[in-house]
Amino acid sequence: MPKTRLIILRHGETEWNAESRYQGQLDSPLTAAGRAQAEALGGRLAGESVSALYSSDLGRARQTAETIASRTRHAIVHHVGLRERHLGLFQGHIIQQAREQWPEEYRRLRSGQADYAPPGGESQRALSDRVVAAVTEIAGRHPGETLAVVTHGGVLTALLRHVLGLPIDAPRRFARSNASWNVFSLSNDKWLMETWGDTSHLGGRLTTDD
Repeated sequence: MPKTRLIILRHGETEWNAESRYQGQLDSPLTAAGRAQAEALGGRLAGESVSALYSSDLGRARQTAETIASRTRHAIVHHVGLRERHLGLFQGHIIQQAREQWPEEYRRLRSGQADYAPPGGESQRALSDRVVAAVTEIAGRHPGETLAVVTHGGVLTALLRHVLGLPIDAPRRFARSNASWNVFSLSNDKWLMETWGDTSHLGGRLTTDD
């Protein structure tokens, strides 16, 4: 099977990122900085030979993808499998407030337990299974091509752990900046991580979330 490359991009900074508020599958708009980050991604991607542009269907990813598409002229293909992890009762709450209101649930969430699902939400294992299935399906549609994918920090984390053979509940000791540029490839049913966390297009304007 020829090598298929996926340039996987995290969405730009949102208002809730800036507030340290859990988003999950809820949404908030990009900040001014986030919009500038999306513009920078579009400018960089315009210099690449990319066959298709995929995006999570959540608003912050859609907004980032639309900004990119205004530069690259791609039609956007939305894929629900690229959504962020559903965080159940934590969604919409500032992290510090959630820690105080639900201390035991918060402890379990932060522990990273693979099979813990917040009430109404999704476990790390379920997220991993969904993400790996989605990106494998997308790559299978475009053998030998280079694709762009706009998604979320949790999706990137799940994919990186899978590709590197890390446990689903391995501690996260790596950054996942907004609007970061990450490259994975698939060849002969084997995934390879080629680039992680490249933010050179942002000129030092970095944001991350937890």
